[in-house]
Amino acid sequence: MPTFRGVRLVSNQDAVLRNGLAAEWLMNESGSTLTDTSGNGNDGTIYGATWYTLPSGYKVLRFDGVDDYVESPSSTSLDMTSEFTVLSWVMLLGSSLDPVHRILRYGSQYTIGIDSDTNKIGGFVWVGTWKGSWGLSSGTVTVGVWSHVGMRFKDGKISMYLNGVEDGGESTGSPIDGASGVLQLGQWTASMPHRLYGLLGPTRIYRRGLQVWEIQAIMNYDKALMGV
Repeated sequence: MPTFRGVRLVSNQDAVLRNGLAAEWLMNESGSTLTDTSGNGNDGTIYGATWYTLPSGYKVLRFDGVDDYVESPSSTSLDMTSEFTVLSWVMLLGSSLDPVHRILRYGSQYTIGIDSDTNKIGGFVWVGTWKGSWGLSSGTVTVGVWSHVGMRFKDGKISMYLNGVEDGGESTGSPIDGASGVLQLGQWTASMPHRLYGLLGPTRIYRRGLQVWEIQAIMNYDKALMGV
């Protein structure tokens, strides 16, 4: 397959975007519901977060780091055991009052966020205990700049991705065996908020461990979509 500036070119973009797609929130809408465009019905209710229009005209969600979040009910489409990938665009707007800028979590199975002190991305999966770290990545997310962040779990290993490059990880040696639960964007729970202070762009969950070139292709697709 041909490449351009080191990025693999994709002749059929939808073949990558839709393969194994469990949830897809493209943003760019209005109102109090965040629509899941994967076809799996994982629509979310927006609590406090507001729509923010980028210079390109594309809309994303703004989380104030205090009491904003999105919640979607538990779904078998989001239950994972052996492998999955979470991808999201995020722009931090400043320091969080909480230990973690939480991006996404699903029940007690998996979660991804950004450490408030170091701005490193990290995540956890439940394999009988929480396995992972908020400081898994080597690189850091820059405040005020759009960053593409990702978490892949495959072959018993957590791998983090920053702007299309694998950047840190940890082996777990076990499959996920956590419980189903609500999905939340922008926080963990009300009792352990870990809320996001920033903007959230297109966010997806896949029921497979994507290859690096696929992550890069999706990143570039979303970058053009948002006009950033």
